[in-house]
Amino acid sequence: MTAYHKMNQQYREALMRALAENINDGLTAAVGDVCFTLIVWPETEGALSNYISNAGRAEMIKALRETADRLEQRLDVGPVIGGMQ
Repeated sequence: MTAYHKMNQQYREALMRALAENINDGLTAAVGDVCFTLIVWPETEGALSNYISNAGRAEMIKALRETADRLEQRLDVGPVIGGMQ
């Protein structure tokens, strides 16, 4: 069992809120108001993901669908940092 699986829901929610606040603060300082969604999941198959967003639910779902479509069609090449994309 990973550390992610061992986290209780209250701690996981607090962690996600803290991460979102830092992302929002950093983006706002760098480029102004933008929407984002953070999705986190353990590297095990079938594991549930957790997400947090500063966008409305419908707007976030639309953005995720559009992003998934671009990724599946290989139309979107994001920034690459080390081994991360």
